[in-house]
Amino acid sequence: MSLHRLSHCFALAVALCLPLVPALAQQAGANPMQGLKTTKPLEARLWSSDSRDRDVALIGIGKDKLAYANRDKPAVVQGVIALDSVQRAQFELEIDYAELAKAEGRRDWVGVYRVLNAALAPAMPYLTLPDNNAADRVMQMAGAMMRIAARGEREGISDEDRERVAKQYEAAYGVFKQLAEVNWSPIGTLSVIKGSQCLLKIGKPKTAQYYLDEMPEPMPGDVSYGSYWLTQGQLAILRGEIRKALEYSILSVAFEDKDIESFPDALMLSANCYEQQEEWYRARDIYFEVASLFPNTDWADDAAGRLDTILKSGKTVDAEESVIENVFFAVNEDINDLGRKLLEERARAQSTSTEEPGRRRPPVE
Repeated sequence: MSLHRLSHCFALAVALCLPLVPALAQQAGANPMQGLKTTKPLEARLWSSDSRDRDVALIGIGKDKLAYANRDKPAVVQGVIALDSVQRAQFELEIDYAELAKAEGRRDWVGVYRVLNAALAPAMPYLTLPDNNAADRVMQMAGAMMRIAARGEREGISDEDRERVAKQYEAAYGVFKQLAEVNWSPIGTLSVIKGSQCLLKIGKPKTAQYYLDEMPEPMPGDVSYGSYWLTQGQLAILRGEIRKALEYSILSVAFEDKDIESFPDALMLSANCYEQQEEWYRARDIYFEVASLFPNTDWADDAAGRLDTILKSGKTVDAEESVIENVFFAVNEDINDLGRKLLEERARAQSTSTEEPGRRRPPVE
C-alpha cells in the first residue's frame, strides 16, 4: 500500500470514526491462525476473565492463545483469545459410558482404551485449559494403556511380545507426558510419576529417576504420595537395593492405603521384597491379603499365583512363631489353610464361569 493511499485511509477512518487498525490488518492479509496448530473442531464452552461465556468450536491452539469458530461454521475463524484469560473449559465429549462400564467389568483394557480414545482424541491438544472435563478421563485412558502393557509383559514369551509391550509403554508415556503439562490439577504431578514408571519399563531407569528427583518430594496426604514412593521402590529393587525398596513400599502402603493407583502395587512390591529376602511367611501373608482384598483384578491373579507357588514349595509348612501382638489379641489364623481355601474357591469360580478367563492374551494392535 502506497504512502498516499495509507494517508487517505487514515483520513477517511478519522472522518467516519471507523476502527482503523483492524481494517489495516485485514487489508494487510493478517492470518488469525498464524502460530497456531490447527485442530479438529471441538465443541466447548469457555469461561474467561472478561466475564464472557462462549459456546464455540475450538479450532486451533498455540503457546499463548487459541482460536475458535461458531459451532455452525467451524471453518471460519470467529476469534482468538489468550490462553491465560481462560478460567474454565467444558468440552462436548461423546463417551459411551455403558460400553465403558462393560469393558471395565470384563477387565478388557483394550476395550476401555478404544472407547476413551475415540471420544478424547479431539480434546488432547486442549488439556492445559484450566478446570476442563477431559483430563481425568485421559488419565483413565493412560492407566488402561499401562494395564494393557502390564498384561502383555506378564504373558509375553517371545521377542516380538516384548517389543510390542515396549511400544505400548512408550505410547502410555506419550500420553502421561502430555498430562504432565496440566499445571492446574494434581494430575500433572501424578502424570510425571506415572510417566517415570513407563520409562522404567522401557529400560530408562536413569531418566525415570531424574524426573522423580526434579520434583518436590510429596507430603503425606498429597495425591501423588503413594505413587511417588511406589515408583522409588520400583527403581530401588531394580538396582538390587531390596531393603530400601521395602522401606519405600511400606511408606506408600502406610500413608496411602485407600489409593487404588498405588496401594495394591505397593503391597505386591513389598511381598516381592520379602520373597527376595526369603521371609516367606511375610510374603505369603501379603499375597493372601491382596488376593482377598482385590478379587477379580490382575493384582489378585498375580498374588494368587505367587501364593500358590509359596504354599506348594513347603517353605511355610512349619507353624510360624506367634508375635507378641497376635498373642495379646488372641489371633492365631492358619494362613496356609486360608490360602488353600482361597485358591480352591478361585479355581471353582473359574471352572463354573461362562465368560472367557480374565487373563487373556492381548490382541495385536
